[in-house]
Amino acid sequence: EFRRVLFRSQELKQYVELEVIGKETKDVAEVLTTRFVITEKSPGVFKARLVIRGFQEKEKVSGVVALPTVPISSLAFIYAVTHRLHILLADVRTAFLHVPVSRKLVIRLPNDVPKNEWGLMPGRAYELRKHAYGLRDASRRFVEYFEALIMRQGFERVTPGLMKRGRTIICAYVDDLII
Repeated sequence: EFRRVLFRSQELKQYVELEVIGKETKDVAEVLTTRFVITEKSPGVFKARLVIRGFQEKEKVSGVVALPTVPISSLAFIYAVTHRLHILLADVRTAFLHVPVSRKLVIRLPNDVPKNEWGLMPGRAYELRKHAYGLRDASRRFVEYFEALIMRQGFERVTPGLMKRGRTIICAYVDDLII
């Protein structure tokens, strides 16, 4: 049980450091509940995620929620190999937690929130400042955010999920990258 508390505390720390959660709030009509999901990444290595129950959101998310699939990643890989380019596989850590929300969202923390130094209390409602795991449009919003960030670095968008600058190619599927 100590380890589970530690994993939950590490996840909360990410939310605090990235300013995902705002101030505590009361008297809100719609509050999305959350829960911790603990998964075993490899034998003996566990990770906790605070997941929002996005299906509870009453207001429909505008636009397309689904993402285009990226079979182009296979082509990018083949292109890199045939042109003798170096290949780097990467994963964007805490991807969704970097993307500001564009609508008012309030979440209720689960009752198993451990005691913490940040003042986050179990069962209390907080404003959500950035996207988080479980929101219907979190993946799409991250892709938009990431592509805009990369394009500010001088990359051009070739197709959805494929950006290029000179001989550098980035093929992205949500937070998984081939560079």
